[in-house]
Amino acid sequence: MTELTERQERVLKAFADLMHDNGKPPTVRELMAELDIRSPNGVSAHVRALLKKGALRRVGERRSARSYVPTGVSRCPICSRPFEEA
Repeated sequence: MTELTERQERVLKAFADLMHDNGKPPTVRELMAELDIRSPNGVSAHVRALLKKGALRRVGERRSARSYVPTGVSRCPICSRPFEEA
């Protein structure tokens, strides 16, 4: 995995925290609220950068709002069900 910027680390931590609290990956809107970012495109740009750097990976349905999880997370933190690879 490529080194992350400070902002990307903050986004990844918010992503993981929301996922742990809710038991499922967060949506762009949930990340917007958590990070106090006003634009969905701003969050999407961070998600794309984290995908490119290997910090996030795609799971489940390709067009799902909750189709990304942090690399290294293979099971749901609440129910322990494995995530399906995309």
